[in-house]
Amino acid sequence: MPTAKLRHWARAEALTIDGHGRGLQNLFYAHCGANPIEKLRHWVEGGATIGLIYLLSTEMPAPKAIFRTFGRDIKGAYLYFKMLLFLKKCHVLDKTMLDYFRMNCQQYKHRTCFIFQDEKWTFQMVDELSNKIANYFLSIGYSKGDEAALLLENCPEFVCIWLGLAKIGAVTALINTNLKGDTLGHSVTCINAKALIFGRNFAEEVNHAMPFLKKNDSMDFYCFTEQGAPAESVVPFPAKSLNAVLEETSSKPVDPQKHKAGFRDKLMYIYTSGTTGLPKAAIIRHSKFLWMGSCIFVAWSV
Repeated sequence: MPTAKLRHWARAEALTIDGHGRGLQNLFYAHCGANPIEKLRHWVEGGATIGLIYLLSTEMPAPKAIFRTFGRDIKGAYLYFKMLLFLKKCHVLDKTMLDYFRMNCQQYKHRTCFIFQDEKWTFQMVDELSNKIANYFLSIGYSKGDEAALLLENCPEFVCIWLGLAKIGAVTALINTNLKGDTLGHSVTCINAKALIFGRNFAEEVNHAMPFLKKNDSMDFYCFTEQGAPAESVVPFPAKSLNAVLEETSSKPVDPQKHKAGFRDKLMYIYTSGTTGLPKAAIIRHSKFLWMGSCIFVAWSV
């Protein structure tokens, strides 16, 4: 193998823990319940593999490479194990992203959570709107494990909707706003969606996909009018106004123990790009969401 190709392969393999394509993230989840002796053996073997591959991937002599990058590597290892300890704690205590959101709401009630255009949303505002979402869908019979699809542009309400559904254990599928026709219909119907919540700006796209959406004849449709959307435009099919029902819904928090989610429970679906076929729903569990979040707040102390 040419030297350049060897280095390229080695650098790619250095991103895995054991040279077999098992990422650092998957290693933690696969072994968080394993036998301690097996875990130790795996870490020793994985660490040795990473070290060897790392040395192969460098263009400078091995001792010089170690000296030049020692500080960076020690810091990276420290942050990585700090992240693993956080995830291990979440796993043992069965924590979810909702637990940490509630904690932040208590500590930073009036601090800014989102800045969107010229608006500032505090943690309290996000919490109250998500509580309304939770209370409404709870009142119409939604429970843990139920699924809904969300087709909405980037805005604070987007987060509030899936967050509110998560508070009662429901799972939200985040639909790509560029999808149309059969691709849009497939993305909504490939899960067991009981409802499609869409922004008023997407009413025409939903209407064009209706022949595919009608495969699920029990699905409810909710139109949400985002700020700046033309509220006077007519939705060309039967749909309830989510804005209207939320105005009459309480913002009191739901009982977190009664609707408790777990570390490994589903939180949402995201979708593949669909380049080789129709988009496929990928599960994001609370564990995966916490892992992604921990990468940010551990690395940058956010």
